[in-house]
Amino acid sequence: SFPTRRSSDLTAFVACVYGGRLYISQNSGVNWSEQQPIGNDDGYWSGVASSFDGQNIIVCEEAGRVWTSVNSGSSWTERTPTSSAEDKLWSDVDCSDDGSFLIACVHGGRVYTSSNSGATWTERQPSGNVDKNWWSVASDSDGINLIVSEGESVGETPGGRIYTSSDSGVTWIERRPIDDSDNDWHGVATDDDGSHLIACYQTGRLYTSADGGENWIERRPAGNANKNWASVASDADG
Repeated sequence: SFPTRRSSDLTAFVACVYGGRLYISQNSGVNWSEQQPIGNDDGYWSGVASSFDGQNIIVCEEAGRVWTSVNSGSSWTERTPTSSAEDKLWSDVDCSDDGSFLIACVHGGRVYTSSNSGATWTERQPSGNVDKNWWSVASDSDGINLIVSEGESVGETPGGRIYTSSDSGVTWIERRPIDDSDNDWHGVATDDDGSHLIACYQTGRLYTSADGGENWIERRPAGNANKNWASVASDADG
């Protein structure tokens, strides 16, 4: 996975292995320390994000838990949104620059947000999309403007939507880049104010938007029309 928030001096990194370990670096990747939550040595880590200063980290594992750290991974607290979701496949997480606002999604279930670093959570998925396979989430620097993506719904019914919110997930607007509901959108990202967006879908394209998702332009690398794009990221300015 990848953090969509960067540390202030670009020296604090966090990386995860799907089927293995979590690692933290405080010197731009020259050295790494293993810092995964206790008892989850071989967790299938599927999402990770950090605050601007690299101190606050949130990670999720496919097998069922969400964890946070306020000391760059030295210690961890389980912050799974609901007990009923513990067996769900957590797909992705993100956080605001200060780490106080969190967003997490379940592949085959729900989208949740927290405004107190994970102490409590609120279910915030777009109306009428309760059991979608949410793939990716992203937050702007303040946790106000959000973007989420979905793939096929539970039962393999075609999915294929992107949604944005300008009120921390209270309300959502569908922002589909193309008029095709069969695409599995695997990655989304936003700049610091939520105006510039980037999205990719599994079987073919990359799209960017400069107006919060109202309009999209296809931006795939030349000659790579049908690649399986899985992840995207944006800098602070888009």
